[in-house]
Amino acid sequence: MSKNDDNALQIVLLAIEIELRCSLIYQEWAQRFKPYDYGVSILLEGLADEEREHAEEFRALQEKISSDEVPDNIVLPPLFGACMKKLEAIQDHFFVTGSVMASTILETALEIEHFTCQLYKDLELKTSNSAVATICHRLSKHEENHAHILVERLEFEKQNVSPH
Repeated sequence: MSKNDDNALQIVLLAIEIELRCSLIYQEWAQRFKPYDYGVSILLEGLADEEREHAEEFRALQEKISSDEVPDNIVLPPLFGACMKKLEAIQDHFFVTGSVMASTILETALEIEHFTCQLYKDLELKTSNSAVATICHRLSKHEENHAHILVERLEFEKQNVSPH
């Protein structure tokens, strides 16, 4: 495998790991939001599905780049790890029970979307693999859209207007 392919593979493996983790956390929080705000629950389920689809796109690309076994020790960027720890630390109650908890979760999800958007922009510039660059460019736009949706919902939540 060439150095360029190795760089592309590292980018793809990192993206797969991040997308899968986001999918899992969004799916969990979708369940936790159901009794509080079914609309946010549906939103998070949709984001979880999209993140899984993104991971599958990267996985298909990974298979084209290399047939090597995928390492299971992908090092995540510290900022992403910090966002995930914030979400994992919210253990007040399994289900979302109020506006403060809801806002905290949505704010952290927004941080994750901003992070992944910028990450994909950075990775697009770092790779010489046009297929990887194309996916990174397109997914940075998806992540921007996710952030926009979360900002709108967060503004609604901060008005302390419960939609149920």
